Amino acid sequence: LLAGQREAVIADSALLPTDSFTLIGIRLCGSGGLAEADLTKLAKLNSLDRLDLSGTGVTSQGVKQLTGLSALTTLDLSQTEVGDEAVAHVALACPNLRCLRIGGSRCSAAVVTAVARLKQLRDLSLAGLPIGDGQLSSLAALRSLENLDLSADRLKELGFEGLLRPVKVTCENHAGTSQARVHQWDGKTWNFVSDWIPSDQKIVRPMVEAAAKKYATEKNLP
Repeated sequence: LLAGQREAVIADSALLPTDSFTLIGIRLCGSGGLAEADLTKLAKLNSLDRLDLSGTGVTSQGVKQLTGLSALTTLDLSQTEVGDEAVAHVALACPNLRCLRIGGSRCSAAVVTAVARLKQLRDLSLAGLPIGDGQLSSLAALRSLENLDLSADRLKELGFEGLLRPVKVTCENHAGTSQARVHQWDGKTWNFVSDWIPSDQKIVRPMVEAAAKKYATEKNLP
């Protein structure tokens, strides 16, 4: 954040401005030369808002050195060696996190206990982690969560390959997918007898919006 509240992306140290500035985001994804001792330097950046350590060799021990980052709202630890204890530390040190990505890490199903403490989370990625139905209930307390992303690979892991299209839910789109296919019983087994059939949003969307508006009016909602 440069003087005058102007934000700029700096990709080379030689391009750093000569006038005063505030560092609000650091992207180190894939940096193979990143040493865990370097993380102690980041701990002093109390204005840091975003930190991307994805694809690095950072471990739980390194993440524990990230103290004093109470302003952090976005943290990406996906595809790293961090485990449950690192996320537990993050939950205490960075209570204002709104986005946390730990997919492809060393975390176990037990990590949801620490994640559930981050009450302001809006965006959470657990892709590839051994999370089952028993752990999902722990996340129910995260009332601010906005996004759900079930990729084709994740659906296959859950045993839903072919039954569902990949689902990505957002605030604007609560359904995620608008396609279906016909599944028919032939007396012995179930078979798909159609391709994916998309809904006609020119017809469906106005109906959804009309129903939502009617509900809001009846409940006196803004």
